Amino acid sequence: MWCYWNYVTERYVGYLARCSKSRKNPYASLSRRVREIAQNNAIKMSYQLHDELDLSDSREEDKSGHYLDNYPEICVLRPHLHGAMARTVRKAVENYLLLTFDVDEEQARALVPLEVSHWGKVSFLDGGDKIRGADLVGYSEKNMTRDASFIKYFHQVDKNARHRRLPVVLERRVAYGQLLRTIEFCADLPLITNDEGEIIQQPATLLLAVIRPLKLLAQSKTLGTPYYREGDVSPIEVIDVDDISCLVSRIPDHQSGPRKWALWERHDAMGVSPSEGLD
Repeated sequence: MWCYWNYVTERYVGYLARCSKSRKNPYASLSRRVREIAQNNAIKMSYQLHDELDLSDSREEDKSGHYLDNYPEICVLRPHLHGAMARTVRKAVENYLLLTFDVDEEQARALVPLEVSHWGKVSFLDGGDKIRGADLVGYSEKNMTRDASFIKYFHQVDKNARHRRLPVVLERRVAYGQLLRTIEFCADLPLITNDEGEIIQQPATLLLAVIRPLKLLAQSKTLGTPYYREGDVSPIEVIDVDDISCLVSRIPDHQSGPRKWALWERHDAMGVSPSEGLD
């Protein structure tokens, strides 16, 4: 209950605080802001002008976003740059292609171009989350910016990874991590059809999330909330952006010893419940 109340209050206070320009008389600006918001909302409700009078920054940002036909519910936002990938990221992309598509190692290496598009934010449309890539979008505790880079996501895990002699058996699981950036490139995948002549694989534009996975310590027995120790992470992983479940917040654990964080998601978020299987 505290987390839910704190989230709503924090968002509203942040919305008001941006209008306060005077340190000497801050309450005059805040009062004017509250009055103007109330008047604007009253007009929107009375005359059904929800879209026309939506003055939020996120709406304008989404209008200038980059959309892809095969990702209809997602847009990526600036900052944007075009350049090479780090070696570890490139290797993670190759591993993703091997697990996801019908290609061998040599084909996977050839499919990844030398340079790709790098995007700093990804926005899930129609009321979804807006997530920032930690590599490209800075977080400042001093300026009270939100660290909106930690996510809940799905990925494929080999159940027999510890037994090399057994065949690969992939299982879809829930995991947590920090989004570093989103990359976009055209993959010239080989064309494959099934016995009925239907295309099951073809060249496509891929939108992939580069993630730093978190190693979870345990889950709260009462709330089911996962915990992790700060700095305890796994090697970089790449997934399709569609496999991102939702944005999560972090709550510090003030016990003695190495700093630990609890990961919390809103109940109305687009993610699954914490009771699903974790890595």
